[in-house]
Amino acid sequence: MLAGGILLLAVIVPLVWKVSYGTLLVMGIGTALFMPLYMLPMTSISFDLMGESAESVSKRVELVVLRELSLMSGRLLGMFAFIGVLSVNSSQLAIIVLLLVLGAAPLGSWIVLRRKLHRSRAGNMQ
Repeated sequence: MLAGGILLLAVIVPLVWKVSYGTLLVMGIGTALFMPLYMLPMTSISFDLMGESAESVSKRVELVVLRELSLMSGRLLGMFAFIGVLSVNSSQLAIIVLLLVLGAAPLGSWIVLRRKLHRSRAGNMQ
């Protein structure tokens, strides 16, 4: 998951130096290749955490709905941030910085999920 997040961010970095058809193509292909390296472990960890206790197992439908609402909220927030930045400043640098910030979001979610998973595994070992 960490490798996927880093690689997703790495395919955005070439846009800082030059925005061209080639760099956009690299970003598109890289995103398509590296997104599964991030999304599959994230989904697996989410479902592992949903099944860690009897209480969470009994509420798995609600937790899946909450997970999907969270994912959709994040997508909407990113889209609204993009629209907001474009309405205020449509320079190429502003868009690239926004792409870098939004591209770093998987690393933030990796940190949050890693801490939660570490705590739940430590509790299960005792």
